[in-house]
Amino acid sequence: MRVSSRGLVAACLLAAACSGRPLVPLADPKEMDPRATPAMTTAIATPSSGSVHEVRSAQREVDLLFVIDDSGSMAPKQWSMRQRFPALLDKLRAQPGLGYDLHIGVTNTDLGAPGTSCGWMPGGQLLRIGAWPEVGCRALEREPYLTLNTATGATNAPTGQDAATTFGCMAAVGEGGCGFEMPLESAYRTLNEPDPSGFLRADALLVLVFVTDEDDCSVDDPASDLFTSPARGAMNSFRCARYGVVCDGALLPDAPHGPFASCRPATAAEGGALAPIEKYRRFFTGSLAEGGLKADPSRVVIASLAGSASLVAVTEGHGIAECGVDSETCSVLAHSCGNATRFADPAVRLASLVGSSGRRVERSICDDDFSGFFESLATEIGQ
Repeated sequence: MRVSSRGLVAACLLAAACSGRPLVPLADPKEMDPRATPAMTTAIATPSSGSVHEVRSAQREVDLLFVIDDSGSMAPKQWSMRQRFPALLDKLRAQPGLGYDLHIGVTNTDLGAPGTSCGWMPGGQLLRIGAWPEVGCRALEREPYLTLNTATGATNAPTGQDAATTFGCMAAVGEGGCGFEMPLESAYRTLNEPDPSGFLRADALLVLVFVTDEDDCSVDDPASDLFTSPARGAMNSFRCARYGVVCDGALLPDAPHGPFASCRPATAAEGGALAPIEKYRRFFTGSLAEGGLKADPSRVVIASLAGSASLVAVTEGHGIAECGVDSETCSVLAHSCGNATRFADPAVRLASLVGSSGRRVERSICDDDFSGFFESLATEIGQ
């Protein structure tokens, strides 16, 4: 039987009112994001006047969006993430206070590629279940996101399937997605449109978690020739790096070179062909007045499990897996961490966004155990 949190919260608030403690005021409606759903309020009567006042829930509201790479080579990393996700819930439950009211959503990095057939393109939206769920997994039935009250255990997970297992089913996004990963654009599209589902709440802490073993390759121009022009080189993900990153003052060369001393996202004026990183900085870390998601940008945490951006070099790739069918050798990014079975490329664009956030958590996706990442994330949420 599921236990509703509303009765518990109302009782706690009533106790606060009777003890003479000040009530938490409602936010100014003018500061509330029209894309977001207002936080839950509870009506109580004060003992002095008997009048009814609306007060905000004493529980801490957190909206978590996981943006998970669903391209080839990600299966073992997805598995590690799903196995260690309970560490996040355990640490949140252990923190003092009345607990957390969690919304947990999942999307992937697959938005296809303009002008070419690539992937399944289900990204940019909340997923009730992953593309490669384990046997026995059941999808969310109502909201397209998981809800969990850490104090009472109340959840919208399917009956008989706990919250951690349900997240695992959602996060099993598989490896069939487009190899031109677009995590930033996928997160942008998921959160930018009006949200009838109620996932995004105006006053909740928003936590963005990017999980990928390659850099961002977001393109928002449907007429882009990045994925169609033969002049741009081999049809592989090196196109994203070559036309998305500037190192030591220039675009990456189409030949082995490096490592480079200093790299950052490329601008259009420098020959960059990806969506400007400033678009995502403004949206995720700016204030409402600047076109951002929150009136207070400190209400956003950005976290990443990705490859280190500190080591960038171009090396030579071989075979169909790296170069496609048109050439036997090609230029590729050198992995910045890992081994033959668990590796990642430098995520320069993603690191640039994460680094611009005042609240962030960064760990390597090449780590064998993600428990430390989730424990650090819980600590940051608790701040």
